[in-house]
Amino acid sequence: MQKLQFPLKTFISYSHHDKILKECLIKHLNSLIRQKYIELWHDDMILPGASIDDDILQAMRECDLALLLISADYLASDYCYSTEMETFMSLRNTGKIVVPILLRQVDLKGTPFDGLKSLPEDRKAVNSFSDRDEAMISIATGIRKIVESVYKESVPGMKETIKRNIAGQDISLPSTHINYGFEFYGNQINGGSFEIKK
Repeated sequence: MQKLQFPLKTFISYSHHDKILKECLIKHLNSLIRQKYIELWHDDMILPGASIDDDILQAMRECDLALLLISADYLASDYCYSTEMETFMSLRNTGKIVVPILLRQVDLKGTPFDGLKSLPEDRKAVNSFSDRDEAMISIATGIRKIVESVYKESVPGMKETIKRNIAGQDISLPSTHINYGFEFYGNQINGGSFEIKK
C-alpha cells in the first residue's frame, strides 16, 4: 500500500438527495477526525463565489480516500457517476483508495465498483438496518480498519511495533500530534523512535 501523509484527505462523493445520510455518517466519523486520521472534504465546504467544478476537481486530485455514497439517486446522477465515481475508479491504480458505501438498496451489477468490497458489511444497505446508528458504526469501523492499515504501512517502525506486541493482539494506534515542529506517531518522533523510561 502506498505511504501516505496523515490525516488522510477524504473526499465524500454523494447525491444531494442523500444529504441527510451523509451528515449522519460525518457525525460517526468524528472519532477518526479528532484522532487526526482523516480530514473530510465534501461540496458543502465550497465557499460562495468559488468555482464549483474547479474546487471539486482540485479536491478529487488531492484526496487519498474516496467514499462513494451509493444509492439509486447517485447512479442516476451524471455528475456523481461520470465525473466523480468513474474518475476515482480510474485513479485507483495511482494509490487512491475507493470505498463504496451502500446507503440505499440498488442494483450494482455491472457498475465499475461492483467487484469492490463495500460498506456496511455484506452489502447490506444503511436503510436496511432497523437502527441507523448500527449501520453507521459498521461503516466507521470499516473505514478505521482501512486507515489503520495505511497508518501501519506509512509510519517507520510501526509494523515491527505491531509484531512485537506480546499479547499477539493488534494494538490501538495513537493519534497524530504535531507540536513545535516535532511530529509524533506512536513511539516515533520525526521518523526516529524513542522510549519513555520510568
